[in-house]
Amino acid sequence: MHFKVDFANTKIINIFLKQFSQTLAADEHAAMIWDNAGFHTSGELKVPANVTIIHLPAYSPELNPIEN
Repeated sequence: MHFKVDFANTKIINIFLKQFSQTLAADEHAAMIWDNAGFHTSGELKVPANVTIIHLPAYSPELNPIEN
């Protein structure tokens, strides 16, 4: 799957999650580790049943190198 955008928002993340979940086999479940970007925590986020989102603790540079 190829997914490239120049920006991210909840609408784009929902499209990504839907497309990603469709690549999983019927007996597969995926876990994604995300930071707390606004579009990752939005109340409008639609997480498919075969995907679990695990949020990193706030400001955790040891777990998220992008914060360094």
